[in-house]
Amino acid sequence: MVVIVAVVMGGIIWGLAGMILFVPIFAIVKIISLHHSGLKPIGFLLGEDDKEAFEKNETNPQANLTTVP
Repeated sequence: MVVIVAVVMGGIIWGLAGMILFVPIFAIVKIISLHHSGLKPIGFLLGEDDKEAFEKNETNPQANLTTVP
């Protein structure tokens, strides 16, 4: 849902370049806001932080890596 909002807002403000740039900008804002206590409500609105998945990946950093034969 947030990606759609980012693409629409980017398109309204900057056109095609905004559609491409606003998705990573929203991701950066989400990451920063989830790690700063005063901005956690904004991070929650941009996408709820899945604590269980985060804790699982933190205990096993190799979980997301795949091997190529």
